[in-house]
Amino acid sequence: FNGPVMVLTDAPEERYEGVFDKHVTVVNSKDGDLKFGYFENEGMKYKRFKTLILDYLDMVPELDSVKFVYYMDIDMLMGAPFYDLIDGLNTDYGIETSETDKETSVSKLFFFRDPNSQTFYVNSGFMILHRHNSRRCLELWRKEMDSHPRYRFDQQSLNLVVELDKDDEEGVNP
Repeated sequence: FNGPVMVLTDAPEERYEGVFDKHVTVVNSKDGDLKFGYFENEGMKYKRFKTLILDYLDMVPELDSVKFVYYMDIDMLMGAPFYDLIDGLNTDYGIETSETDKETSVSKLFFFRDPNSQTFYVNSGFMILHRHNSRRCLELWRKEMDSHPRYRFDQQSLNLVVELDKDDEEGVNP
């Protein structure tokens, strides 16, 4: 994959010095975004961090042309070329078609069901976000996380947002 890659981290800057090529931009977290000591499960501070990805993307002018963000948690592994994944998703779901590429007030995020779950439980370890049409949903997700500091998993908050959208009588997608 030769496209732009952004590594969003709370690690010291020197950890990644000389590790990546010119296609990789390392962005460090800002103070306060991780909310140390707030969540009962300390791992949730990192889960909350992913809801800020578009804000961090906006901080890197070299990435202004990026319209779709393919987000992967650090523990996700690719077993094939990334372009194969992108092509497959475009074929199956039409992610980067002209219709999904339009800017609207409707959030455009693609999540995938956890194959190990018997219920529809959204897995947020891999997601695709439309840069201009995903912010509202990410904000709602972060708000739910902040409102429930005892939750152990970010999917609990995300699924609340999905349920809120289903229950919205006006049909307004977050």
